[in-house]
Amino acid sequence: SGVRNMVSANVFKAKGGTNIEAALGELITRVKAVAARGDVRTAKVWLLTDGEETVYCDRANQGKPARIPSSQRDGQFAYFNVPGAGGITPYQATMRDTLSECVVALADSAAIELHVCHFGEADPVFLRALSDACDGHFHPVTDVARIATEMSAAVSASGHQVLLAGAAFAAPLAVKAAVDSGVVYGRGCFARSALAGA
Repeated sequence: SGVRNMVSANVFKAKGGTNIEAALGELITRVKAVAARGDVRTAKVWLLTDGEETVYCDRANQGKPARIPSSQRDGQFAYFNVPGAGGITPYQATMRDTLSECVVALADSAAIELHVCHFGEADPVFLRALSDACDGHFHPVTDVARIATEMSAAVSASGHQVLLAGAAFAAPLAVKAAVDSGVVYGRGCFARSALAGA
């Protein structure tokens, strides 16, 4: 039932402002809690957004949401809005670095398998930087219904499986899968380098 809630139509409807900083804070808190329990080696996380950040957590006001300045006269405008050499703003760089630090800190107890989904007006350069910060997966999405199918593939009750075989695998690796409109979606954990031999 928890998975059904995560892939329900309500998850894909955007309302209000976009606060990626708050979403990442929640992600880090939950992954740390899972890692502390010790019952999960990999936390699979999907981050979907259809807009650029419009809200941030104002530390000067107990972390309450505040609007990102849009006036160039605001003293914080450049920090939030002007990209640097890597194509992301200093504000975005702090979020990327916080996520990266979390991944490193948890390396011995739990891994984060981050799937970042870009669609709509979201900033693809920043979202890819988040994905790269933890060796995650970046998904440019043109069809939200398809990403729901892909998300549910990891817990599919359909019984479908994809078998990966090749020189890099001692034995074929079975990956749970879902099938939609003739396309097979699968999720599993294996070394990225193994794909070269699959």
